[in-house]
Amino acid sequence: MATRFIAKHGLKSNINRLTLSEGEIAIAYSDDKSEAEIYVGGNDNTPIPAAGASMKTKNQIFVVCDGDHDELKLQAAIDSAQNNSVIYPVGTQCVLTNENTIRGYGLTNSSGGCVISLKGGMTLDGSMCDEFIFKNTNPAEKQHIFHISQFATMKNVTLVEDTKTVTSDTINPMVLYAEDDSNIMFCSFVTIFSTHQIGVSTFKLGKVLFFNNVIDGFEGAPGNAITKEIYIARYAKIIGNEFLNFTQNKPLLGFMLSATNIFFQCNYIETCDNCLISLGGSIMGNIFRSMEDCSISCGGEIIGNIFSSIYQNEDTSFLTNSGRLIGNQFTSIRITGEYVQFIDCSNSSIISDNYMSITSIPATGSCSLIGATGKTLILNNTFSTSSSLADNNEFNLLDVDGNTVIKNNVTSAKSFGRIADTCIAEGNITSWS
Repeated sequence: MATRFIAKHGLKSNINRLTLSEGEIAIAYSDDKSEAEIYVGGNDNTPIPAAGASMKTKNQIFVVCDGDHDELKLQAAIDSAQNNSVIYPVGTQCVLTNENTIRGYGLTNSSGGCVISLKGGMTLDGSMCDEFIFKNTNPAEKQHIFHISQFATMKNVTLVEDTKTVTSDTINPMVLYAEDDSNIMFCSFVTIFSTHQIGVSTFKLGKVLFFNNVIDGFEGAPGNAITKEIYIARYAKIIGNEFLNFTQNKPLLGFMLSATNIFFQCNYIETCDNCLISLGGSIMGNIFRSMEDCSISCGGEIIGNIFSSIYQNEDTSFLTNSGRLIGNQFTSIRITGEYVQFIDCSNSSIISDNYMSITSIPATGSCSLIGATGKTLILNNTFSTSSSLADNNEFNLLDVDGNTVIKNNVTSAKSFGRIADTCIAEGNITSWS
């Protein structure tokens, strides 16, 4: 018969009221929830205590977490399990420390220690544990909280870093190192701090499936750390995730997120401050909302995205485009600093069928919505402007050189701006309302 799991957080005092058939399990806690025990169904449908701290049902292993160096229990279960096993931590909290790190499966000694490392083909399923708490009680360089080997899967895990031991001043471990062909799904990473190690990412993802996860509250390293906080390898699939409340301090050299030639689709990015981001590949159907003084470098296809409530105060471009910017919506653009070129397009870029709404600009100082050089095509776009734009005669919707083609665009402004005499401009409409 198929195994069915009953893993509600009940008390031991009530366990005899529960009917358990063969093949079913239940988790029962002491009254103060300091201890937990696994029960299995007996022949007469009565609960029978399972021996030991973990229980195996075919390739499924259940590990009871009691909050006392739970990494040791999980390490022991993983070490004794087959590669196709599913590990279920069980409890209200699974407390991990870096006092008992091991060499990750398939990693060299120089790679550093791992708190939890999965064998290839193995699955860590956190659906029976409310949350994982990581305590940085043994700070050291080159450590990993989770190492997910090739073909392994981590899902339904909620990780929270302990803010008493993991701070903006401590050396912290890499949160997640996921190798090629691994899967990270339905996980949450909450209150995350940078590793504060030069060149050591906080999240390092190979050619993975990163699906329907949440990273909420991420404080990146200062800009003098040459670090890619979230590094994603080529051909990774980053789909349906939420990236929330990111802060990076003076992003001069380090990237908050760096990815080249990936599938970055249907993600939600909200409340980012001072973040430097590099994306390349297929950037489709994402929402970028409430971003202040961020800079995104995009290559490839940027299609069907929404950019909303963008504040640009610094003398940097919000978007540097070297690809095809097609069918996107930019709403509530606020350029509050002088000399800002909001979108900077390089040679052979295409900007087509976008809607852009500018809410405010600085009262003085030269600035522009789009600056373009080289053979850039600007076609079939709609530019909506507020009445305040007329107060600054140094503002330009477009600031383009003579190699640019501008066709069939519409704007409510009186002029498109600074356009070179040799530019090809046809079918454009101004003062539209």
